[in-house]
Amino acid sequence: PRSTLFPYTTLFRSPALPPFWAMGFHSTVPADSLDTIRTAVYKFKTDKVPLDGVWLSIPYMKNYATFSLNDKLAGLGDYVKQTLHAAGDTKRIVMTLFAGLSNDTTAVKPKHPNNSNGSNGSNNSYSSDRKRFANVNNYDYTKYAMRLARENGALINSKNQTFVAQTWSNKTVFPNWGSQVGRDVWQQGLQDLYGKVSYDGVQLVMNEPA
Repeated sequence: PRSTLFPYTTLFRSPALPPFWAMGFHSTVPADSLDTIRTAVYKFKTDKVPLDGVWLSIPYMKNYATFSLNDKLAGLGDYVKQTLHAAGDTKRIVMTLFAGLSNDTTAVKPKHPNNSNGSNGSNNSYSSDRKRFANVNNYDYTKYAMRLARENGALINSKNQTFVAQTWSNKTVFPNWGSQVGRDVWQQGLQDLYGKVSYDGVQLVMNEPA
C-alpha cells in the first residue's frame, strides 16, 4: 500500500519482488578451484544441510578481474549444468562481481586494496598513452576496460582523463553507469561470463566511486 504521508512508491515505483529461490538457504563457498567448490557443495549434502544458493567468492576470478574465470575453473560451466542445474536439483549459483574493470595484466594482488583519489591519473590514464594500453588486447579480462576508455564510457578524473583506481585487480577502471557505453560494456561482460557459467544471479561489490 502507498503511504499517505510520503508517496515513496509513487516517486520511485515499488521494488521488484525477489525470486522465490533467493529466500532459501544460501552459502558462500570457497572458489579457488573446481575441486574446492565440489567438495563444499558435497559436504552440505552429506551433512544434510539445506543449500539453495551457492555464492562464489572472488577467488573464482582470474587475477581478480571482473567477468573472468581462473584457470582452475575450466570445467565450472559443465559442473553447474550437470550438478547444480541438473534435473531434480534446484540449486542456484551467484557470481560475485567487482564494479571496477581491470586494465592491469600484471595482476599482483595489492596488500592493501584501497582506492586512490586519481591524483596520479596522468601517469596511468589511457588518454596520455593509448597505444601502450592497446598492446594488452590479447588479455581477455582487460578488453572491457579498454573499450570503456576508448569510447568514453569510463569515469574520468579532474584532468578529464580516464580515472584509474587501485583495487584488488590493481589498476582498475570504473564504468560510467549513466553512459550508454558503460551499460553496453557491462551487458557484454555479463553475457560473456554467462557463456562460461550459466549463473542465476550476481552480487555487485566494491562500487566505491558511487
